[in-house]
Amino acid sequence: MKKIKIQKVDSIFSKCTRERTNWCCEVCNTYYPESRRQGIHCSHFFSRRHYSVRWHPLNVAAHCYSCHTNLGGNPIEFTEWIRNHLGDRYDELLELKNSPVRFRDRDRKEMYHHFKSELARMQDLRINGESGRIEFSPWAPK
Repeated sequence: MKKIKIQKVDSIFSKCTRERTNWCCEVCNTYYPESRRQGIHCSHFFSRRHYSVRWHPLNVAAHCYSCHTNLGGNPIEFTEWIRNHLGDRYDELLELKNSPVRFRDRDRKEMYHHFKSELARMQDLRINGESGRIEFSPWAPK
């Protein structure tokens, strides 16, 4: 099986996903302080090979290694968790997943800057006392 290349935008998008939950697992609620941040993952519902949703906030959750492994190994349980987690937005995600899309290098650069800006915004909110979940917006072409 061909390994999916991690791109620069993947890293910043992953940080946004984990910052959204204040570095807490969305299944078991375990908090990951700065010294243990590698223990929490950006878990994609639909594989990263589906570019139409690869960098969409609806397609990801912050999961600790244990919960990510458990859900990844139990697709029926994972699908049930996703449906409960997203509610009515699950159908929107499914429609997005099935939409054809092609990104150019310029698009990925714009995405990177968009998510970098979103991460800075969320971090500023945290510094100013915001707690709990902070949503971040998907990238949209200009």
